[in-house]
Amino acid sequence: MVSASGETTIHLKGESPGSMRVLLTDFGIAHDSRAETRLTASGAMIGTPMYMSPEQVETHFGEIDGRTDQYALGSVLYEMLAGKPPFLEESVAKLLIQITTGEPASLMNQAPGINKDVETIVLKMLQKEEII
Repeated sequence: MVSASGETTIHLKGESPGSMRVLLTDFGIAHDSRAETRLTASGAMIGTPMYMSPEQVETHFGEIDGRTDQYALGSVLYEMLAGKPPFLEESVAKLLIQITTGEPASLMNQAPGINKDVETIVLKMLQKEEII
């Protein structure tokens, strides 16, 4: 439910309207609701670099759609299975280059015992699509 002030309130089944429960629901784009402004500078990169899709990194904002969410989920799944993100570099600049040009290492090499079908699904989620 959205209030007149624009805040979203979620009531879980069995909870009373005055109770409060905190849930983590974002991937690095949280903001301070007490801040003077909520505006993002035009062209500013938003997100946690390790989970950003190539489209976000290359700032093809018109191309950001469900594939971006799919890529982020693929990154999280990869990290859960391999114990590290698909791309890990010592600087953000190198990380962003890897995201746009590199390919993640095979999950089966990172974590022996991973099912080949699971690896195929995760790597498919991380596949780059050419933007025209």
